[in-house]
Amino acid sequence: NLQAKLAIGFALLAIVSAGVITGAIMISVRTRIYQDLRDHLRDAVSIGALHVDGDAHALLTEPSQQDSSTYLALKRQFQQIRDAGTNFRFVYSLRNIDGVVQFIVDAEEDPELVSYLGDIYTDLPQAVIDLIPVMTEPYVNEEFYTDEWGAWLTGYAPIHRSDGTVDAVLAIDI
Repeated sequence: NLQAKLAIGFALLAIVSAGVITGAIMISVRTRIYQDLRDHLRDAVSIGALHVDGDAHALLTEPSQQDSSTYLALKRQFQQIRDAGTNFRFVYSLRNIDGVVQFIVDAEEDPELVSYLGDIYTDLPQAVIDLIPVMTEPYVNEEFYTDEWGAWLTGYAPIHRSDGTVDAVLAIDI
């Protein structure tokens, strides 16, 4: 009868409307959470970079310096930055030398995962490679990226020497 058809029609309309509204809310919440995560990472890498002694960091130029007191002190500091944050996995610094990005200090302790002073970073997106020498403010990747160690969102911030020049960038992966 007509009354049953109308009731079913309204019920279906209500279900579809609820589904559309729920989907829109889910997308909105997901977008907001992602932006909050990016903002959190940007703040963290910014604050972390402010605590790095850029003059000491600039002294690290050769792999043979990996056992130096300067390197070890910076490594401990990077470990403190990593351990202070929620979900910070890798904390390291990078320097672009003539278009080749090298690791400088890495907080990692696992010998199978650590990147050593002078190791070349081969998986870095070209946009970040180009940004490192001219970085003036923190930067967070727009999207997660996947490599052999997992899916990551990375933030970068310049490490300044006392004269204001940029020596390298601090990177944090979450």
